Amino acid sequence: DVPVYQYKKPDKSILQSRLAFISRNEELKIDDMILSHLCTVSGCDIRSALNTLQLLRHDDELAHDTAVFDTLGCKDTSANVFKVWEGLFISDQSMDGRKSSK
Repeated sequence: DVPVYQYKKPDKSILQSRLAFISRNEELKIDDMILSHLCTVSGCDIRSALNTLQLLRHDDELAHDTAVFDTLGCKDTSANVFKVWEGLFISDQSMDGRKSSK
């Protein structure tokens, strides 16, 4: 048997507090409002939030742009695996039909 670990998502306030701690230690000056928004758009997903902080660490201007956070940290839930699969493996015949109709 292989052990299976299930983790529950942290509360938003706990994640925001931890992200603020990490930001201070990494000398990333980022507003609490931005961290709160990051927690919201990431769905309190720790990995997504940390990946976003890592990106912001390399581009300090982004850390202060609230418009950027409308997409940063967001998880892509708009396409399921079958839609992605179809998009990747469209037959050549389908592509030929699409080109001729334009």
